[in-house]
Amino acid sequence: MYDFVERSNSDNIVYWSAMTTAHFLLLRAGEFVATDPSQTIPSLNDIELKRSNDDKEYMALKITKSKTDQKREGFILYAGHSHHKVCAVCAMKENLRIQRQHSTSTTSPLFSLSTGSPMSRADLKGFISTSLRLLNISQDHYSTHSFRIGGATSAAVAGLNDYEIKLLGRWSSDCYKRYIRSPISTFLQISQRISKTENTPYQYAQPYNPPQQ
Repeated sequence: MYDFVERSNSDNIVYWSAMTTAHFLLLRAGEFVATDPSQTIPSLNDIELKRSNDDKEYMALKITKSKTDQKREGFILYAGHSHHKVCAVCAMKENLRIQRQHSTSTTSPLFSLSTGSPMSRADLKGFISTSLRLLNISQDHYSTHSFRIGGATSAAVAGLNDYEIKLLGRWSSDCYKRYIRSPISTFLQISQRISKTENTPYQYAQPYNPPQQ
């Protein structure tokens, strides 16, 4: 979709940032876009651009409410530079430039459109549909949840192990692993590895359904 994102259109920049963030961080739609008026979505307060001890720039996104966060304690997700044209950190920097032109309040939504409204699930779905039509790709198998599915698939193709994929996607199986303290370098290397799957040819297999006994 990269080649169809018009950089002179501020809304396109916001959409691109939302999509790359969702892809590299395996986000559910409800974690970054508005699905109903009462929903808690990330604000400008919830994003930080930082540098690691070895001077590598990365972003830290706080998710205050999520399906997997049963205690509602919130958690922080990290993404480093992918060193590729599809880069969540680069896109986020452009998005923040746009957001700061529209609002000076740090409590404003992280992904607001030029109308002043936060990006909704319907907005994002519409942008995805338009982009897929331009690419002559069927829309039948894509939705706002495709970023989480696609991110996990790309992570697997990139060779991430089970622990890294579960860590990135915050899956709760093998709960003991939540006690493992992961260095920031683990997160910062993931974006580069995922971006290298761009030209990997593969075909989806049908889900395996074991025969009934």
